[in-house]
Amino acid sequence: AIERADADVSIAITGYGGPEGGEDGTPAGTVWFAWHIKGQTYTAVMHFAGDCETVLALAVRFALAQLLQLLL
Repeated sequence: AIERADADVSIAITGYGGPEGGEDGTPAGTVWFAWHIKGQTYTAVMHFAGDCETVLALAVRFALAQLLQLLL
């Protein structure tokens, strides 16, 4: 997809914001991340506490903060 977009950077986020987790027992608040920067892929998994809105906000903040760190 990044080749089609002709982009140097991409971010992917998926997970369980809540109130329930996954059918496999993964708890709510578990979020997976991937960053692809100029041919290199980085990944992380985080666990955030709070309701769905809070988890979403924390996930976006984390993704952008990590992107800045990776670019520096």
